[in-house]
Amino acid sequence: MMLKRCLIVLAVAALSLSACSSGDGDDGAAAGTGLLVATSPRTEPVVKEVVDAFKRANPDAEVTVAVQGTQALRAGITNRTGIVILPKLWLQPPPTGVPTGSFGRTMTTIAVPSANPKNITSTAAFRPGSGLKTRVCGPNSLFGNFGVLALGRSNVVPDASTVGADCEDEALEQIADGDLDALFFFRDAAQVPAGVELVDIPPAQNLVFDHSFVVAGTTPDARAFGTFLASPEVRQILTRDGLLP
Repeated sequence: MMLKRCLIVLAVAALSLSACSSGDGDDGAAAGTGLLVATSPRTEPVVKEVVDAFKRANPDAEVTVAVQGTQALRAGITNRTGIVILPKLWLQPPPTGVPTGSFGRTMTTIAVPSANPKNITSTAAFRPGSGLKTRVCGPNSLFGNFGVLALGRSNVVPDASTVGADCEDEALEQIADGDLDALFFFRDAAQVPAGVELVDIPPAQNLVFDHSFVVAGTTPDARAFGTFLASPEVRQILTRDGLLP
């Protein structure tokens, strides 16, 4: 049990590293005269949605989104540059003297057809021999597929033939069409279509990755964007895109 727990901790660190690292430096656009919002590849799409919403409310604001590696993201905090959005794991030790907040969290969930016709209530549905048509989708890593690692928290080992990477969109359509009974996946990996509902997984059995924002800059735009990140509108965007508050 202790070995399994240690492997999961290492896997969490690895996924956070892969989410942040697109090299040691800055892969994104350079900052111009406006506000730079730096983030990791995994959160780039939702960050762009948030920036677009901010621009609609502040049409004169100049905001650039840059995808950066871990070192560049941390350097942005140290150098007090713009807004930095990154996995909370990489804020250790926590920064001092700068406003911080939550940018949601990535966690696993179960997708089933509307009305849950098979009455699926737990990860036991993904055990071999359950008699259910299931799929497990999660990113691959040196430690294996993260969907499998997450199921390990509830002592479930799925059939290898049901496991895949980057298969969330296809599997969700199968759920909506009634061709699949259940899907285990990370909630932020895909938008949930009509005809699909979600079954929550208890926190003790979940694999959760928290994301944070840091208002590193001191300009009026940086302060305004930091305030906007705590708004109900941003919470709605995060919820819709699976980065649950």
